[in-house]
Amino acid sequence: MSFVQYEQVEDEYLERRKLRPSAGWKLLWAMGVGAVISGDFAGWNAGLPSSGFWGFILATFLVAAMYVAMVFTILLGVLPGLWSALLNSGLTQVAMK
Repeated sequence: MSFVQYEQVEDEYLERRKLRPSAGWKLLWAMGVGAVISGDFAGWNAGLPSSGFWGFILATFLVAAMYVAMVFTILLGVLPGLWSALLNSGLTQVAMK
């Protein structure tokens, strides 16, 4: 037993109610930049008094290291031959010594 009832409508009815693009790539880019800038501003204002300048520097390096690790993880997943190339290169042998 269903409480939902469907009504058949004409295509013209649906055509008038479909989504239309309202934001182009420039507006979406500007919204993204604004979100990042406001997030940075709010983050600095909230965190600077509690952790201090050097706490933020440490956090920046930590986030940068995690970002690099994420990029390498994605690359190694997308390019399977990259892992064997890294293992066979001299860089990993130098790092292991």
